[in-house]
Amino acid sequence: MSKTFRFTDQEEEALNNVSLSVNKALVQAGKKPLRDSEIFHEIIKQTLLDGSIAVTEEGTLKVEAKK
Repeated sequence: MSKTFRFTDQEEEALNNVSLSVNKALVQAGKKPLRDSEIFHEIIKQTLLDGSIAVTEEGTLKVEAKK
């Protein structure tokens, strides 16, 4: 499997919006901001590595993040 990942325009915009929001909160809390890739890795960790992914009876994916 490739180690690169291509975002759609919509996904890239969503990640940028999340990044701005997360980093604003981090800075207000006196923490250092995160790079987009660090945020994406945390999303992957909480879903693929620590969460669960299943196929519903309708054939769609159901993703549950770590709680």
